[in-house]
Amino acid sequence: MEDELVIVSNPKLNLPDTIAIDELLKYSFIIREKESATRQTLESSLSNSHIDLNKMKVLCEVNTLDAQLKFVKLSMGVSIMSRGLCEEYFNSGTLKLTCLEDICLKRAIYLVVSSKRTLSPIGTAFFNMCKELYNLK
Repeated sequence: MEDELVIVSNPKLNLPDTIAIDELLKYSFIIREKESATRQTLESSLSNSHIDLNKMKVLCEVNTLDAQLKFVKLSMGVSIMSRGLCEEYFNSGTLKLTCLEDICLKRAIYLVVSSKRTLSPIGTAFFNMCKELYNLK
């Protein structure tokens, strides 16, 4: 599966559909904790593009997607999140999607399930959500 990270903001911030990194760095960021795969992808992509991570104005680090979404909805800053996980918010107009110019924020996601174990109800729900979200068979 392939996932794309995008800039997520409250529509009231009026971010354009595409933004240059220099312009984006003027905004406050709500970012995930260091151990997060999203954070690691972001840091790696910016580093590969020779962007100094210390230029990011980090408002706060959060541990959950819920907290990240709440801060963004309150217009406290922008965030970089999975496009797939935010699609319903983009479609409803609750959040605005912006792409980053000249920097690829795509990542591969692998879903591995053992045929020797039965998934829990939560595991099954997650597996089905991934299949639907990424059009898997």
